[in-house]
Amino acid sequence: MRVGKMRVNTIKAIATKISKRYGVENYVRVEKLDGNKIEIRTELPSYAGGIELQKAITKHYPSAIVENCGGCVYIVYRPL
Repeated sequence: MRVGKMRVNTIKAIATKISKRYGVENYVRVEKLDGNKIEIRTELPSYAGGIELQKAITKHYPSAIVENCGGCVYIVYRPL
């Protein structure tokens, strides 16, 4: 599934890889939201792997914006 040029499966692979590194790979859910947004729900808080997740996604998709929406929820989107 694609959202713009971002692939949900690619973002899920990035999130799973980083989650495994921090030992919290049991729960990673990535799904398309309305429009050009992808939601990531994982067990990675921003202080333990979340910032690394944000950097990895923006490295793979340079124009993407990754926002931490509190807790372990992240929204990925591209500006219009």
